[in-house]
Amino acid sequence: MKDLAKKHEEIVRRPERLIYRSCYAAADLRGLLESAVTRSRIRTLPAAQLYFSIKELDDEEIASLLPHITEEQWTAVLDLDLWRKDRFSPDAFLGWERHLIGAEDAVARKLFRATDPEILELVFRRELRVLARTEDDEFEADPGDRETLLTPDRNFLIALPRNPEKARLYRLLLLKLYALDGDTAAGLLAECRARTPLELEEEAYRARRDRIESLGFQDYYDAIGIYTPLEPGDRLPEKPRAGSAEIGLLPVSSSAFEGRGPMLLFQALAGMDVSETERLVEELFLVCNRLLSADQVSPASPERVRMGIRKALAGINLGLCVWSRGSLPHAVTGLRQHFMLSFFQIGFGQLDRLRNAAQSLVGVRNPDPGGFLEAALEGFLRRYPVLTELRKGRVRRRFIEHPQDLEWSYRLLDRIRRGESEVGS
Repeated sequence: MKDLAKKHEEIVRRPERLIYRSCYAAADLRGLLESAVTRSRIRTLPAAQLYFSIKELDDEEIASLLPHITEEQWTAVLDLDLWRKDRFSPDAFLGWERHLIGAEDAVARKLFRATDPEILELVFRRELRVLARTEDDEFEADPGDRETLLTPDRNFLIALPRNPEKARLYRLLLLKLYALDGDTAAGLLAECRARTPLELEEEAYRARRDRIESLGFQDYYDAIGIYTPLEPGDRLPEKPRAGSAEIGLLPVSSSAFEGRGPMLLFQALAGMDVSETERLVEELFLVCNRLLSADQVSPASPERVRMGIRKALAGINLGLCVWSRGSLPHAVTGLRQHFMLSFFQIGFGQLDRLRNAAQSLVGVRNPDPGGFLEAALEGFLRRYPVLTELRKGRVRRRFIEHPQDLEWSYRLLDRIRRGESEVGS
């Protein structure tokens, strides 16, 4: 219980770092590979965390790692790395599948099973020219001047890519797949001939989208809906009822809160028991992932991920403050009854209104070039408006997270509207 209370306090005190460390930060795979005891922990790593970690290894280390990962983990690595929005990258595929070529057969079979068949068919359809043998014991067309491979069953003649390195890797990959499971490999080649690249890509994309959502990640075109503005009076989706719980503040000292004062969101989390808080942190993780997907932030960029977490926290807190009118009991009730996503959208609705107000001044009231007010106006005109401040003579920007930030923002706009030439921070 003491450990749970300590974790609860850490969630409240430093949620940004805890969420990043728990969900995004790379694991020490090199350290885990050092002994049999720690190697067994690799297969228990969340698939997404393995993905973030494996990028730090060289080819030899990856070869040592592959026997210890699960099929599900390898599928997740491919799902997270092979797609840019809804577009598949054959080059990224080849970069990962080359590890299958040199793996021992038992490991290679695992990786083969973990690779979506539609992905393999799509790659073969796009990158290769697959010619089938006819009844006359000839091939249906001339491959031209491209390098070719006759499959071990002699049923297909493969025209390989013109790029020599790609041709080498695809030759080795096809021969490896035939050695592992000739019937399946031949079936993939036959199937890819019967379907269009567009059809294969759409089917592979749908399957991939379902899998990454089960990992807590969202497809870009679904995630972009996070930027749907809501008003405080809108009817919000309700969570399934799980019974009411009384508010009981845990002993958290005032020093537990950081920043310009405690966010209402953190105070509300402190007003719940440990199990409630941990469920809400999981919910916050989903909001962060949706935001990162919508902003196209690569999980491989730690600083941008942490900024995305800060953005999510600020937006949720702003929306929660506006919705609850600053009432802590009302905020606790709101988090229990409604989804954090809705509060982020309420916060974004307030920022969208601020941006529209700033847009109305463009071309009508132009602040002094290079001055603070011009910088402030530029911050308000961003797709996601931010607050500009002067700190020790330097212009800095941060996310708007409190109603007081909004009030200050509108005061700045009013001064711009009045044509003031200078304003303090």
